[in-house]
Amino acid sequence: MKRGQHTDIRYGILALILLIGSVIAGLYLLNKNDAARESKMAQRERAAFLRDSIEHDIEKKAEQREKWAAEKVKREKQKQERERLRLALDTITITLHPFDPNTADSSEFVHLGLQPWMGHSIENYRAKGGKFRKPEDFRRVYGMTDSLYSTLEPYITIKPTNDTAGISNQRQYASRIKKDTILQLNTTDTAELQMLRGIGRYTAQQIISYRERLGGYVSKEQIREIPNLRNVDSILLYLSTDSLVIKPLYINRRSVDVMARHPYLNFEQARAINLFRHKHGTIKNFEQLMTIKENGKFLFTASDTILLHPYLSFSE
Repeated sequence: MKRGQHTDIRYGILALILLIGSVIAGLYLLNKNDAARESKMAQRERAAFLRDSIEHDIEKKAEQREKWAAEKVKREKQKQERERLRLALDTITITLHPFDPNTADSSEFVHLGLQPWMGHSIENYRAKGGKFRKPEDFRRVYGMTDSLYSTLEPYITIKPTNDTAGISNQRQYASRIKKDTILQLNTTDTAELQMLRGIGRYTAQQIISYRERLGGYVSKEQIREIPNLRNVDSILLYLSTDSLVIKPLYINRRSVDVMARHPYLNFEQARAINLFRHKHGTIKNFEQLMTIKENGKFLFTASDTILLHPYLSFSE
């Protein structure tokens, strides 16, 4: 092979190498540009994600602040209401004087040292036909303490009355019950209840079962809370209640399951009461009960305390 031919081959190989190098360099630069674009896009996406996250956190914190502000306003209102009631009670002058528990009104009971709700309970008891026949009967008033009864006992004066139960002349709704018969809801049994029209064995068992869960009926209207109970208005004509035989629920002693069975307490409230007892000791009154909360939320409202007043006992 001639010398010139060797030179041409070398130049050809060199040109081929340069061409291959150029292709590789081009592919490298192309991939590098793609990677750079992808990196920029990823950075923009991360920036957008961070911006959205920050905005979401700001909105969430704003909502939380509004919620806290609303709860603070609510707590302040509750505090003011409790303070108002406390001041109102503090301004009442206790005056001991002879009184008849069968005729005294709630205002007179308050001035004798009873809580307002105790006076209302007594009035409701009398309105349903209840009578105090001897001074010792007054000791059975729910919420009455030994010391308060000892103070009031010398002043209890019960006038003799004709112990007759008036029954309205409304037309009869029951076919099997004896005329002028009134059933005492807190002592009657299923056999007597089944004497009323519209009450079968299952319904009678429901009424008794609900009574056991409550601890007794404070008002006969509470049977309206029993699901699927028919002819309630006609049944109520033949019922009465004695709120003085209520069985208290000792919330400083009972387990979560027992407390949660009460119709006016749910499991969340019962569990919170149990946790409060373990952390802070016994619960002393309804005001302390209303301070119990979970996850920043108060679990008891004023309506709850009204329903629970006749039933809860804070004795240890």
